[in-house]
Amino acid sequence: EGTSVYFRDPDGSLMEFISYGSIVMGDYSHNWDCGATPVSAFTAMLNIISRPNDIFPFLITGPAPSIMRGLKYDLMNTIGPANLGQGPDPVEVSAISATSFTFTTLAGHHRGAGQTISFATLSSDGHIRLTQSGTFNSMDPRQYFYNTGATYAWALQAHNLRVVLGTVGSLPLTTAEGALDKVVSASFCKVF
Repeated sequence: EGTSVYFRDPDGSLMEFISYGSIVMGDYSHNWDCGATPVSAFTAMLNIISRPNDIFPFLITGPAPSIMRGLKYDLMNTIGPANLGQGPDPVEVSAISATSFTFTTLAGHHRGAGQTISFATLSSDGHIRLTQSGTFNSMDPRQYFYNTGATYAWALQAHNLRVVLGTVGSLPLTTAEGALDKVVSASFCKVF
């Protein structure tokens, strides 16, 4: 069991750092309002797992067109065209429920093996919320750069879910989403 310390990023995200002796693990979480809709959290998640390439801001390739527990997938172009020469980011779906799933990174992923990236939907006050949370090795300075990029990627994912749910344009943009105009022009991002 590690020791936890919490910090708040300038963008408002809560980050937890857990010390396990010489290795310090951090985590991040983003929570997006995807708009008022009669769609349930289950249906919103069903859209994500059954249509990942319509909702994720990067291409997902693997043995099945939908997200399934225990299967391994390659996340393509997550940090730039051809992952800046690093190749695909392999993950395995390590957990899945009616309203969430978790990727665990495998050897060769730019974050390193053993990190988790979880996605969850929640219905609150008639709105669907999308949460993305993950872990990272806080002793690796590249991870902070990756976290910044992930913020924009997850903003794009929330935007793409709004498009699928028909709620795009119904909410004011957050700071990260306001920067989408700059990110959208990049070849590795997908916005509908």
